[in-house]
Amino acid sequence: MAIYQTLMASIGGIAVVLSGLFWWLGKRYLDKVLEKEISDNKQKLAVIQSQIDITIEKFKESSSKNLFVFKSQFEVEFESYKAMWEALDLMSDYVFRLEKLYVKTESSYGDKKAWDEAETSFIEAMRVFRTKKPFVNLSVQKKMLSYGLKLNDELIFSAGCIKAKKGGTPYSYSSEGALAKKRFDNLEKMQNNIAEMISDRLAKIMIING
Repeated sequence: MAIYQTLMASIGGIAVVLSGLFWWLGKRYLDKVLEKEISDNKQKLAVIQSQIDITIEKFKESSSKNLFVFKSQFEVEFESYKAMWEALDLMSDYVFRLEKLYVKTESSYGDKKAWDEAETSFIEAMRVFRTKKPFVNLSVQKKMLSYGLKLNDELIFSAGCIKAKKGGTPYSYSSEGALAKKRFDNLEKMQNNIAEMISDRLAKIMIING
């Protein structure tokens, strides 16, 4: 009986030792596995972080280039609109003066000179349009060109009036003057519309730049 008890006690002691040993070995194994996973994750994170840094740098570089392009585009468009508007406004000033030709009582002195100045301004405006055409918005460009051609139509109409005054041929100043008044009113509306279109276009480019 004593031997049995001693044997059981020994077995119990060995079991405790083995249990403790297995627990220690298991813990060591889990610690190594966890340590390896942490190391692997750190390496993966380092790779991901490196890729993110590269992407951010590329984005910054790209954004910087795009910002430069947008600013350059704004400056080119702004200067083009400015030159075209000034040429068109000068032509408008000369052409609008021709409205007085439709008043019969007005002296014909200086009519030809006024007409020649208007024609010269038209030629200059068309030259500016040709040189600035590639750098401006297509819709604005078409509107400005249409307006310029309408002004040129007035040159053609007023030439008939000058010819009538010079040759003393019959001319209906009243009816032609009324028609001219409507045309000049429409031209003024077109000019205001172009100014709004240019302002809207420049505002959009400024928003992009901002």
